Amino acid sequence: MNIEQNRCSQVTENGTRLGCRYLVKKNIGDVGIPIPGFRLRLSSALSCLLLTVGLLLLTGCGRPSGPACYEISGLVTYNGQPVPAGYILFAPDKTKGNDGPGVNAEIRDGKYRTPAGQGVIGGPHTATISGYDGKKFQAGPISNPMGRPLAVPIQVALDLPKQASTHDFALPVNAKKIK
Repeated sequence: MNIEQNRCSQVTENGTRLGCRYLVKKNIGDVGIPIPGFRLRLSSALSCLLLTVGLLLLTGCGRPSGPACYEISGLVTYNGQPVPAGYILFAPDKTKGNDGPGVNAEIRDGKYRTPAGQGVIGGPHTATISGYDGKKFQAGPISNPMGRPLAVPIQVALDLPKQASTHDFALPVNAKKIK
């Protein structure tokens, strides 16, 4: 990552530099995320995903005051083949009266499992599945270690049990492909 000094005010008598800011040269998208002393630009979608995952981690299950959570695992396929890489976001369906923390599970070689100490609360959920080809993608300043998307993320409504469970997903072949 190429960082350059963007603005810097004068140096004080004791040698402290005031008002220095740095700019990340490889900018992605159009939304700036302030970091003390740095400015990083990310796409709106990536910013939303990072914010959602961060909030889910902060409000996760398994805490003494939180709801009981249950592990979920399974397989994810696309066109009959294991999805090489991706994510599944399990979010309680508030429209059906299910309220609580969600959880994100990573897909690797067609398999996923919720992280240790985290899981689903059971009941109605929406699973948002994003599958990638697993081949690192780099185009100018844009990169994705998971590769190119296989199709647009899909959402699946499901009713999960209040116990550890498995659930397999087959991504539809006719899902709109991203170019």
